[in-house]
Amino acid sequence: MKLPVVGLMMLASSVNLSATSQEQQPSSKVESAASIAGRVTLRGEPVQGVLVLAMSAPPTGREQQASDKTDADGQYRITNLAPGKYRVVAQAPGFTSPEEASGRFGREISLDPGETRDKIDFALVRGGVITGRVSDADDQPVVEQTISLTRLIADGWRSYSRPYSNNYEMMTTDDRGVYRIYGLPAGRYKVSIGEGGGSSYRRLDYGQSYYPHTYHPDVQEESKARVVEISEGAEVSGIDIRVGRPAKTYEASGRIVHAETGRPQPGVKWGYDGSAVSTFGAKSDENGGFKISGLIPGRYSVFAGCEGDFYSDKVEFEITDHDVTGLEIRRNQGASIRGKVVVEGLSDPAILGKLSRVSLFATGNDYNVNSNVEPDGSFYFCGLRPGRVKIAAHSFTQPGFWLIRVERDGVDLRGGIEVLPGGRLTDVRVVFSYVTGVIRGQVTISNYELPQGVRLQISARRLGDEDTSGHLSAETDDRGRFTFEGLAPGEYELSAGSAFVSVSGLRAPMLSNATQKALVSNGKESEVTLVLKVIDR
Repeated sequence: MKLPVVGLMMLASSVNLSATSQEQQPSSKVESAASIAGRVTLRGEPVQGVLVLAMSAPPTGREQQASDKTDADGQYRITNLAPGKYRVVAQAPGFTSPEEASGRFGREISLDPGETRDKIDFALVRGGVITGRVSDADDQPVVEQTISLTRLIADGWRSYSRPYSNNYEMMTTDDRGVYRIYGLPAGRYKVSIGEGGGSSYRRLDYGQSYYPHTYHPDVQEESKARVVEISEGAEVSGIDIRVGRPAKTYEASGRIVHAETGRPQPGVKWGYDGSAVSTFGAKSDENGGFKISGLIPGRYSVFAGCEGDFYSDKVEFEITDHDVTGLEIRRNQGASIRGKVVVEGLSDPAILGKLSRVSLFATGNDYNVNSNVEPDGSFYFCGLRPGRVKIAAHSFTQPGFWLIRVERDGVDLRGGIEVLPGGRLTDVRVVFSYVTGVIRGQVTISNYELPQGVRLQISARRLGDEDTSGHLSAETDDRGRFTFEGLAPGEYELSAGSAFVSVSGLRAPMLSNATQKALVSNGKESEVTLVLKVIDR
């Protein structure tokens, strides 16, 4: 069975990849390359011309992407893949799959070096359609506004989106105020438009006006929203929304001043946040002033940078029905710590170059200050509050760097550094070792198989470590396997139980806890098996 030519043309434009059959990235041969193969069907019949994508999971910004189109028998094969985790997606405009119906996007699989995973199959179904018109209080079309969908998945309503697809036009009203969202899994939906409240689309600057968040049919309370139910391949029309008149936005303004003298501080970077988003980088004017425009009603906070080694608290404010003035960010003289990161006994420039992916943080009394590691190994903590601070590190994206001590002039400072207002401590050394221990494990559940998209969380800690920042976690893959890499030598305790993550909305049953110990050495791999039992379904 072939998909319509028009559908294939839409598919090619909706994906930011070449749609040429078997064109893959990167094209150079990968050592110990792996591959993925499977079949795409519609009502049991093969579907030709469907683009199947394999994308590194989770996305890292440097992920590999590869693709292939199905042949006349619905078969595809994606080769030349590096080992790792991938999300595999079959994309065909107007169609969906059981994975999406259960709240997942594609299938997440893991590949070992040189492995071929066969039978990664997709059974497409025709997606449903929701369409309607959005108008304002004068019955004029509301143009180029984004539609939001929430969908009932398993245990609650969740925002529905189609990641990895550039076809956002169908989520936007046209010049008639009309929208048409297709390829939806069968289910129950709520449709809304506008911003603020529970909108899934949020930003900080709304301009001079905005449309208040409004659900079909013309209500602002989610509890009063009408549920739209669609079945496979069905089209539900007339899901219209009439929004009220555009609401006015407001401003907030104030000054950044020295806490002791009250004098304005010009040229200081500042930012503000609200609704789970944040912005930073504007500078105070010659009078220390700042102004925020385009604010809708809600709670916000404004904060300042640490230039000159100052610190300050966030200033919270609320927008109701008027502008807010007279905000004041009071900056206090703080301290700073400068130094260099070194890796003991290591001179390999390829490995040392990865230090930029390690993040340092100084922890004080209920606050953290972060610092990047520059290419020359230097770091800088500014705006530290008086008191004792400890330097720690994490390297989630680059395992192997293990903090062993913090020192200055041969004195061990890992227990903490006492800082005073105006203090500028230099020549601090943060010393890492580069470790290469590995634990590979397998989790099995007696007489039970986890639902697709549910992954168990595994925790590991090195026995004898008092620093809890050294506690680690990992997720099982689609075969119940997990890996901890870049471990320091020592004895570790691993544990698993009912802690899990889910990309499908499905839940794991209550599971028994299991622990296992493993001895780790540099350059060696240890293997463990954790056996769990279902104790409550």
